[in-house]
Amino acid sequence: MENPKKSSIDKKQDVVQEPEAIYMNQTFQKQNIIGFDIEGNSIFEEDYVADIQDALNCLAIGKLETYSSQEVKRKILG
Repeated sequence: MENPKKSSIDKKQDVVQEPEAIYMNQTFQKQNIIGFDIEGNSIFEEDYVADIQDALNCLAIGKLETYSSQEVKRKILG
């Protein structure tokens, strides 16, 4: 006969929800979550720092594309 406690645990492991997965990832890999994107995905500190460094490199060589607040508003509102 199957152990009911083991079966219950197995079912819980099969149905890991996103917030639990984020917590587990942060806990075991020691990654800092610093925010979330518009789709609710985690933004990790390491990724954010890499993006900023990439932007600074593009700025240094004159290839960083930026937009004013008005340009952003026009693109969003059409």
